[in-house]
Formats: sequence, C-alpha cells, structure tokens
Amino acid sequence: MIYSLVEIEVRDAISKPENFYEGGGINWNFVDADCYMSGVNKYFKDDNDYYEAWNEIVQTIVDEMREESNADAQIEMNFSSK
Repeated sequence: MIYSLVEIEVRDAISKPENFYEGGGINWNFVDADCYMSGVNKYFKDDNDYYEAWNEIVQTIVDEMREESNADAQIEMNFSSK
C-alpha cells in the first residue's frame, strides 16, 4: 500500500507541466521534490527505503513510456500486389 502511495505521487507529479523541461523531457528532480514534499516519504523507515521504492517506480514508468513510444513508431507495410 505504501508503494502505491508513492506511485500515485510520482504519476501525479509527471502530469504537471511545470515538471517538464522546455524541450519536453521530464525534470525528475522536480518530480522528486513534489513527491518528497507530499509527505509520502514519512511512511517509510528512512529515506533509503523511500528512495528505493521511488527509483523502482520511476524505472517502471520510464519502461512504460519507452514501450509506448516504441508502439507509436510501429512500421506499416503494404503488401498488396500491383
């Protein structure tokens, strides 16, 4: 359950336009700050445990984003005969 709270905060933070660079990339430092300031870290024994969960969640999200971008780049081929 605690893991889910962190995931909610991370996903909420990456939905905010102010957490993106002008070029469009995610500013993970800002996402980190938003999550930490939400207070969700207080549910963990210490910051090491919190950041272990945070890093796992971020990696999962990055992997999801990579999969989505690969799916968007799908090549279409026309095999009709002429």
